[in-house]
Amino acid sequence: MSHCESIPFVKLSPSYHNRLLSSSKNQPPLEKVIQTGIVPRLVALMSVEDDQLRIESAWTLTNLASGSSDQTQAVVDAGSIPKFIALLNDKNVAVCEQSMWALGNIAGDRSELRDLTLQHGILPPLLHLLKSSYDAYISYINASEDAPKEVLNMMRTCTWALSNLCRGKKPVADLNTLLPSMELLSKLLRVEDKPTLADACWACSFISDLPHGVETVIAHNVSPRLVQLLSYPSADVVSPTLRAIGNIVAGTDVQTDNIISQGALPLLRVLLTDEKYHVRKESCWAISNITAGTPTQVSCVIDAGIIPYLVHILLSDIDPRVQQEASWAVSNAAHSGQDSVIHYLVEERVIEALSGILAKNEDPKTLCVILLAMRKILAAGSRLPFVEGQNRFGMRLEECGGNEIIEGFKSHSNQKVFDGAIKVLRLLNAEEEEATTLGPKANDFGYQFNTSNSNATFNF
Repeated sequence: MSHCESIPFVKLSPSYHNRLLSSSKNQPPLEKVIQTGIVPRLVALMSVEDDQLRIESAWTLTNLASGSSDQTQAVVDAGSIPKFIALLNDKNVAVCEQSMWALGNIAGDRSELRDLTLQHGILPPLLHLLKSSYDAYISYINASEDAPKEVLNMMRTCTWALSNLCRGKKPVADLNTLLPSMELLSKLLRVEDKPTLADACWACSFISDLPHGVETVIAHNVSPRLVQLLSYPSADVVSPTLRAIGNIVAGTDVQTDNIISQGALPLLRVLLTDEKYHVRKESCWAISNITAGTPTQVSCVIDAGIIPYLVHILLSDIDPRVQQEASWAVSNAAHSGQDSVIHYLVEERVIEALSGILAKNEDPKTLCVILLAMRKILAAGSRLPFVEGQNRFGMRLEECGGNEIIEGFKSHSNQKVFDGAIKVLRLLNAEEEEATTLGPKANDFGYQFNTSNSNATFNF
């Protein structure tokens, strides 16, 4: 072998060796690789003509950038970002994909590096590669053929990197910078490839959490597809979709109505029985944002047959995190103060269910939310004829031991919880005049919601 022929091998061996070290499955010695001082050399090697050498160098740097924040920073400090972005235009597809993977790791590390990556101009070449791979994917699908692995890998890697460019807080991403991606994201939400679809949903969830992000998502007609994806048969897609839906219904009343009108409530009801706790938790959170809305929106939740499912969670779910979110959803409904709503909630054993949460939850905000709900419930009960001189809803609170639990909060260390408990106890212990006329039966308040259709499928 001539001296000239041996040069690529001499250059490649250290790079290949370092790549193997840095990609080791069992605690790769990333710090040891960085301490050798080879990172700047690896960055420089990404500019050589040898395709394999560029790939090996980029691969090693990608693995290093997937480590701790300090290790990612070491890769950035060596000037890798502009090098990687330049390689997104490389004629070798493998080099492009490896560079995209590295940039995704860097952008996903923290907000400062996300913004730095955007400032270096990653978005135009990323969207170009993503569109090209998406178009190729669609052409294969339309021809009833399986897309080649390289097409799928590029589409997946680009979508994942894009989602990392949308994520992060303190500071959040700049929506105006990300706007050019929305048209393509809306198309990616309809692909059949699950990894791509999941990351596209995550990108939409991150964007919907930005200032004016909900308006952007709705303006690009993404919300109908997000609602459809609530029934997707994998939590990998449902989880980010729930987060996006929850962000939207946390917005204005009009934005919440947009989601309700797309048929989200029956789908959310189904998800309340999902086997994965985080799906149930996110579903309760989304519903709590709806019940915090208008009286009409609260009535829509009731008409969808959701309350019995929430009560079931409060009474029997094994995960306290799910129960906490469910308590907010039910309490927010009671906060509306509508007699018809509160009477229905009482019929569905909400007093008993919330009392159980008061007994075991330690979060002051949650306790305050429930105590306010109890006040609203007792106030509604005071407008009904008394039973033997007592507030009938107060009697139910006493029967389940809720009054004793609230009494115990008189020694609570949190001032707001203490104040909330005192207000409930004052209502409970206030002097009550005996009813002068017979009131309605305990389960007949004269109010009715259209829950018959959903109750037919109520089965735990």
